[in-house]
Amino acid sequence: MKGDNPVGYNNPDRTVIFMEMSDYSSILSPLIAEIEKRNSLGLKTVLAVDGQCGSGKTTVADFLKKKYGASVVRMDDFFVPPALRDEEHKKLPVHYERFEKEVLPSLKADSDFFYTAFDCSKMDYGEK
Repeated sequence: MKGDNPVGYNNPDRTVIFMEMSDYSSILSPLIAEIEKRNSLGLKTVLAVDGQCGSGKTTVADFLKKKYGASVVRMDDFFVPPALRDEEHKKLPVHYERFEKEVLPSLKADSDFFYTAFDCSKMDYGEK
């Protein structure tokens, strides 16, 4: 393993594979090409990255943040504190309503926004 920033993930047969961040761009080349095209046209890009736990969402988001100076909104910041979880939020403890209220309007308007992130160490909202 060479380099100073390897990325590891488990594939279905439980083999751990390591790759350098510099190699990550080759896997994402179609996405990067589209972002580059949009940037050259002066267009804004909003990208949602979805996947199962450990699938590489954070790695992809951090890579794009570093490459493009992108802002990253993590859905973990929108967990519902245990005291506020109703039946719906016990199944999927993400406060999509708060995301829709605090983030989406600003994304649509291309304006700055702020939100209070959920703090897993306190199991409650943290600082804004």
